[in-house]
Amino acid sequence: MNKPEEICPRCFIGVLRFDLQAYALVWQQQIIAIPDAPCYTCDICSYREYEDDLVNWVHELIGTAPNDADDPRPRNQPKSHHKA
Repeated sequence: MNKPEEICPRCFIGVLRFDLQAYALVWQQQIIAIPDAPCYTCDICSYREYEDDLVNWVHELIGTAPNDADDPRPRNQPKSHHKA
């Protein structure tokens, strides 16, 4: 899970650091939550990016493509990385 330090795309001040946080999404009016999901969290504004492998795995389990479920990311964020 090590990747080079990356500047936060939200605040442009903080650095994204490896962390374990809950990942949650709504699917068919049900909340799916994964505690202690690997992610990168900004040390200043708490912005979060989840690993693509984790998001893809969750969507494989529920039988949807990542963009087919209710997307937990704010609409103004790019979809190249999974963010919450």
